[in-house]
Amino acid sequence: MQSPAFLQRRLQYLLLLRLLAVAAQLVALLLMAGLFGINLPWLPLVLILAGLLGYTGLAWQHARETNASSDAAIFRQLLVDIVALSALVYYSGGPANPFIALFLLPITFAAASLRPRHAWPLAGLAVLAYTLLMFFHRPVLAPHHGHGENFALHLWGMWYGFIISAALLVYFVGRIGHALRERDRQLAIARENALRADQLIALGTLATGTAHELGTPLSTMAVVVADMETDPVRNHDPETRDNLHCLREQIDRCKQVLARLASDAGQLQADTGQAQPVDDYLAGVVDEWRALRPGIELHSRWLGRRPAPRLLADRTLTQALLNVLNNAADADAGHIRLVACWSGERLLVRISDDGSGLPAAARARLGAEPYSSKAAGDGLGLGLFLARTTLQRFGGRLEIDDSTSGGARVDIDLPLRALLAE
Repeated sequence: MQSPAFLQRRLQYLLLLRLLAVAAQLVALLLMAGLFGINLPWLPLVLILAGLLGYTGLAWQHARETNASSDAAIFRQLLVDIVALSALVYYSGGPANPFIALFLLPITFAAASLRPRHAWPLAGLAVLAYTLLMFFHRPVLAPHHGHGENFALHLWGMWYGFIISAALLVYFVGRIGHALRERDRQLAIARENALRADQLIALGTLATGTAHELGTPLSTMAVVVADMETDPVRNHDPETRDNLHCLREQIDRCKQVLARLASDAGQLQADTGQAQPVDDYLAGVVDEWRALRPGIELHSRWLGRRPAPRLLADRTLTQALLNVLNNAADADAGHIRLVACWSGERLLVRISDDGSGLPAAARARLGAEPYSSKAAGDGLGLGLFLARTTLQRFGGRLEIDDSTSGGARVDIDLPLRALLAE
């Protein structure tokens, strides 16, 4: 997609080109009258040029005030150029006027900067205007004695050459323009991916240091909880005993995560590299998440052909799905629904919740950059950002929208070609 700044510059270039063309036409008309003594209808010609200059000034002012442009706006400006040039050529000799070749300028500009659905109609209008001028115009040149038929043949040959030139310009220049725009789009994507890679490298370095620092306090907490569990006074209360048991399980879980982070560093495939059916893999992700968030209800449903395709589950993919589920749980959701559908080539996952939902501003930023809608200090805003980045690495997509149940909905579309077991 082209940026507003580029669209603005494109319109400004067109208006500057028009000013140069008007100046060149005015000089040509003066030379025709002064040097060759040709009698021209000055009133309509001056009115046309003055009107074109006035319209150009208004268009320039409007473009600066609105700071916007579009293909439709460029098309309208080029249409004005064709109409004005047709009127000028009509009053100054028709097809015998050598400046009739200026019809190629709007065609070239359209082919280079507009999509084919705009460029081809504009070229057709220019050809139609040229053709009408072959029959309807105000002759200003004296007849060529003895060469009337040859000169007419010459004019029709120019007309035919113009049609061929217009078609070739729209086709080839249009393809070159499309290739350049596609190259710019790919460069923009590459720059965005490079920036995201830099962010991930920084996050990886931070995660390594954080994991090292968390080992000591987790070990201390594990010792304290173990002592509290052996205290007969605290064990006398069943609720306290259950809470301590839950706390010890969560501490053990954190220590397992840190240990796995260390063991999986530098490995492309996790989960011991064993191939798993898609449904078993997803069931394992759900079970792992339920162990992390036992107080939240999660309903899962699998839809797809059986037997399900087997894949080598990447640990980063598992973490991405866990991050999405955690994000739903953190949105004050009491109920989360996960529906997965797969074919031999793709996996579609929809995770929806009945939480507080997302404002439009947050929905636009979540996943696209580190962003948290929680209170300061309650969240880092990395979950969905890392999830989307991981899915993009596998060629997938993550989209966030409002759920019909009032909360948020995350749709994941993942091609399985990079994960399928041979």
